[in-house]
Amino acid sequence: MDPLVIPPILCAIFALTLAILVTYRQKPRPINRSFSLLCLATFNWQLCWYITYFLASSFQKEFTVRIAFSSIVYIPVLYYEFVTRFFGLMKEMKRVSHSYLVCTFFLLLTWVSNFYVAGFREFPWGIYGKAGSLYSLFVAFVFIIICRTLILLIRGTFSKQITSFEKNRRRFVFAAYFLYCFASIEFLINYGFDFYPVGVLFILASTSVMAYAIVRHNLMDITVAITRTTVFIGVYALLLGLPVLVALSLELQLEQLLGSRWWVWLWIICAFSTTVAHYVNLYLQRKTGDSLLREQRKYQRTLLAASTGMTRIKELNRLLSLIVHMLTKEVRLTHAGIFLWD
Repeated sequence: MDPLVIPPILCAIFALTLAILVTYRQKPRPINRSFSLLCLATFNWQLCWYITYFLASSFQKEFTVRIAFSSIVYIPVLYYEFVTRFFGLMKEMKRVSHSYLVCTFFLLLTWVSNFYVAGFREFPWGIYGKAGSLYSLFVAFVFIIICRTLILLIRGTFSKQITSFEKNRRRFVFAAYFLYCFASIEFLINYGFDFYPVGVLFILASTSVMAYAIVRHNLMDITVAITRTTVFIGVYALLLGLPVLVALSLELQLEQLLGSRWWVWLWIICAFSTTVAHYVNLYLQRKTGDSLLREQRKYQRTLLAASTGMTRIKELNRLLSLIVHMLTKEVRLTHAGIFLWD
């Protein structure tokens, strides 16, 4: 295999994994949905470049390039929307909506003319899209979107009115977006500059930062989703993968024992295992969900009961001491303090 095809397919798989991770069995939250669409657009872009390495005819290559550009055209605004929702800037959504209209205009140009994408160029390392006569307008539009998104990120990340924990989470988003922006260097290839599209490396770095923030700093509130995904993969890998692995390793013995159509029995076993895996997965999903939330529900009930009793305490110092004591004990905090307005 040509090593040049590894980065795009690796990036595509990584982006698809993130898209599934932030939406799997989650309530439809707008921020998760916008980030998932961003990941899916990235997945389509990189998958198309991977596929172009194996195409022969010019028609197939140009068709695949146009499919890729159909996703590329929306990526800047998808990231713009994600940042807007992440900071809760609902007034900014009107500009986001207008930006999507501009993207749709370029999408139409992609399929009805050569003004935006004028086919493709051949390079020693592969093919890439060829800029049309109106492509410079798209580049200018992307530059405006990047500048606006960076302004929002700088304002939100370095604000003095947020906690250090929240500032840390925002710094990860800022770093991820900053890295993704370097992928715009590939605009030069569309104008004929001959170099390997290294933007894929910046996208991999960007998605890695986001993945770390999601898992380590609970960026998308998907702790339960991660656990459920792990359970799903484990159950089906064990109950479906194990019979297939055993059958392949004992193929000759099974053929002697069951005849040339021994694989029919493998099908029957796999069908039965699929049914069993479904119910085992449902059972374990319910158990793991209860286990993850049991501790949280426990201290929530305790704090709720304590808050009822606190309404009868009229000594301020005693009340404050009790609040801190209950929080540190039930929530298992190492540090707690109350800032009392004088």
